Amino acid sequence: MSTDATTLARTVMAMRPIVPAKDFEISKRFYIELGFEPKTLTDRLVEMQLGVFSFILQAYYVQQWIGVWWPAWSIPPGYFGGSPRRPLRIRTETRRANEPAD
Repeated sequence: MSTDATTLARTVMAMRPIVPAKDFEISKRFYIELGFEPKTLTDRLVEMQLGVFSFILQAYYVQQWIGVWWPAWSIPPGYFGGSPRRPLRIRTETRRANEPAD
């Protein structure tokens, strides 16, 4: 590693991806239900933290860009009740409180 890269590596305090949200409030609730702690940065940005891991949820969404973003999580098998043979399915669609169930 070059001297500049080593210096930079010691200087960087955090690197967080910025995650787009089509519906900011529903997305925020989804991550909170998974156990993330929200820290409001602005009215359109919230840092979602889970232990030492975090990302920034953004109230901004461009349909054409969403196909290039996908989270990759490494968690132990069975952590959320699934198993390698029968993975857990997380419901990603959330109804608003006033919407009827399908």
